Amino acid sequence: MASLQLALIVVWTKNRTNFTTASLASAILSLASTIALWILSHYEYTQSIRPSSQITLYLLYSATATTVQVRTLWLMQGLQAVAGITTLVLLLQLVLLVLESQSKLQVLKKNYGPYPPEAVKDVFNRSVFWWLNTLFLLGFRREIQMKDLFSTDPALSSKDINSTFHIAWSKCRSI
Repeated sequence: MASLQLALIVVWTKNRTNFTTASLASAILSLASTIALWILSHYEYTQSIRPSSQITLYLLYSATATTVQVRTLWLMQGLQAVAGITTLVLLLQLVLLVLESQSKLQVLKKNYGPYPPEAVKDVFNRSVFWWLNTLFLLGFRREIQMKDLFSTDPALSSKDINSTFHIAWSKCRSI
């Protein structure tokens, strides 16, 4: 995507028909944001068990704005090269949006396996509680039992909280 953004800068500087300083500045900022997106994506992929909400929402809003820009560029005369490159950028943004929304559950190491579904789902699934659909379908088919429920987040485990509580309680009683 960075190479397409760089090509867009070159085409904007070569095309003097509808050239403005704002269009060149916009193309340069798009290149900078693409590089920042690449760095953030790499960091988020290695440091988080869930898909990045920031990257997903950025790509969603950016693709929406690029859609409007593509429509306008195709309607303007003499900007077919710019419109074509911007269309390819839009397609790549949509592909990246789909890829960034995918769960990392299959690639997580074994010690991260017991996390519940809401801990590893993307922002779209969490915002509409989509991860609960499997539990709802199971409850529709038969009576739900304890073994059917999702495991809790290890940080919320009662044995960890119990020991933390007793330490805090003993400190409070000694005061």
